[in-house]
Amino acid sequence: MRTGWFPFFSNLNLRPKLIILFMISVVVPLIVFGSILYRVSAQEVEAEMRQTSLQTVQQMSLTLDEYVRQIDTLSKMPYTSPEAERYLLGSSNVKLYTDKYSAADVEAVETFLENLLKVRQDIEFVSLVSLNGNIVSRSRAGAVKAQYDFYKEPIYESLRKSTGEKTMVPLHETDYLFGGKKRVFSIGRKVLSFHEGFYIGYILIDYNENAIIKIGGGASIGKTGSVLLLDKYGNVMHSSGQLARSSGTEDILRIAADKENMNEVLGVGGDKRILVSSVSEYTGWKVVGVLPYEDILQRVKGIKTVFYAMGIICVTLVFAFSMLVSKGVVKPIRLLQSTMRQVEKGDTEAKVTVRSRNELGQLSLSFNRLIEKVNVLLRTIKSVETKKREAELIALKSQINPHFLYNTLDSIRMMAIIDDKREIAGAIEALANIFRYSIKGREDIVDIKEEIEQAMNYVHLQKIRYEDKFEVIADVDEQALGYKAIKFSLQPIVENAIFHGIENKKGKGALWISVKKSSQNIVFEVRDDGVGMDETKLAELVGRLSAKEEAAADHLGLNNVHDRIRLYFGEGYGLSIDSKAGEGTSVTLTIPAITSEEKVMRNVIGHVG
Repeated sequence: MRTGWFPFFSNLNLRPKLIILFMISVVVPLIVFGSILYRVSAQEVEAEMRQTSLQTVQQMSLTLDEYVRQIDTLSKMPYTSPEAERYLLGSSNVKLYTDKYSAADVEAVETFLENLLKVRQDIEFVSLVSLNGNIVSRSRAGAVKAQYDFYKEPIYESLRKSTGEKTMVPLHETDYLFGGKKRVFSIGRKVLSFHEGFYIGYILIDYNENAIIKIGGGASIGKTGSVLLLDKYGNVMHSSGQLARSSGTEDILRIAADKENMNEVLGVGGDKRILVSSVSEYTGWKVVGVLPYEDILQRVKGIKTVFYAMGIICVTLVFAFSMLVSKGVVKPIRLLQSTMRQVEKGDTEAKVTVRSRNELGQLSLSFNRLIEKVNVLLRTIKSVETKKREAELIALKSQINPHFLYNTLDSIRMMAIIDDKREIAGAIEALANIFRYSIKGREDIVDIKEEIEQAMNYVHLQKIRYEDKFEVIADVDEQALGYKAIKFSLQPIVENAIFHGIENKKGKGALWISVKKSSQNIVFEVRDDGVGMDETKLAELVGRLSAKEEAAADHLGLNNVHDRIRLYFGEGYGLSIDSKAGEGTSVTLTIPAITSEEKVMRNVIGHVG
């Protein structure tokens, strides 16, 4: 017995079933459509936010490039000051130029540096460093430590190894002020004397980190997005928004270090985030934008709310509509059902009142017509029943003669036995058995054992007729005897082998009868060593079998067997014939291995469809 929701639903009354189907037909599309709409909206918003965020970081990168280009101009100013060149030459450790600068030159260099401080408010410190370590510097914050050693600071290693190009020094804390430390980043340049042709020192300008913070703070990545500015070494120069307090910053730094340009959605720190980045070819700095995916979900949250509201309204309306429709459908069906119960109780004059011309009205009209036809049939059956009994009596009388003949043959056999005519008695017994087999019942399904016995009785009679012109070799598989076969399916094949194969052969012939169980089939084979057939005649015979053509009179039995087998078991079964002129013929009959008549009939129903 089946269990679960399907049998329960099948047994429901029509009205609740209609209401459920109406609800499903609306709710399921709503859920599917809503899910698709929500997903598509989220994808579109995500694509838009990713593009907007990428444009933001690219614009910030361009702004930073422009800012660095502006401040880099100041690192070239020593080339415009003769006093600065004389000072650096005089302290360059080149004997030719040692002490070639004056106090006035030093004073002029100090004034030059003070003027640089006045050019930009974001400059914290500016200094000229000679090759022998002498430093002339000015700071916006006040006095500078006198013994500050530029050449021992590892942070300036890249500047010391440069060859006159712009050099960016990462964000760091100052260690040369008496008034405390400040976070700055630096731009420096190794100064070349164009007159002498060698490097004479360095210029180093420190800029307050607030300049970068100001640029980064002007960039907006969504409502809760953050911006991360990294130098070319991967050091954080600035971070804004929630990222400054986020635990996932280290993961983002690791991802940013592995990827040059990003525009993707990744899981970072247990949260889903959009990561975009832009790398400046001018400075090597990387701007990274980080946007929590929650921002996107918040933007499509309104769509979800509207969808829920519409869904509730639709479900309510559909429920009310289904109640009205189901009532209109069920009421005439219940009226029809009530009338059918009256008919079941014997009231064949009951009729359904038809109130509409729709399908249910047509069904009621058809039911009324059916009842009228039933009444006519009932009257007809009563008048025909007597004639049927008369026909049965006539059929019973028609069976007297066959039974009379069988009984007469049996009496003659007994007389032959009494007169010691054993061969005649055996022939009569075989003929009587054949006759009894042919009139036995009306069934067409018999045991294989009976079919084989019938064929052997026939062979016995033919051997007497042909005076032992042939011998018979039988090979029967005991396993096959418990299965069923079609009545008179083997004997016509044996008959065909004797009449068309052995009868016309010169000398004595042989007949082989084999019955085997093969896999799920029973295979009968009747083979003779008679005259056989040429290829043309064989092809003609096989063609008649396969094409269901009308058989010639000499092979009518084979066509009859083949057609009956296929009617019972399908196109995959029946006869196959192989023959060679002068060598003999082999006929193979294949049927499925079936153990009962009931299973045979189920097989018929199955293959007919």
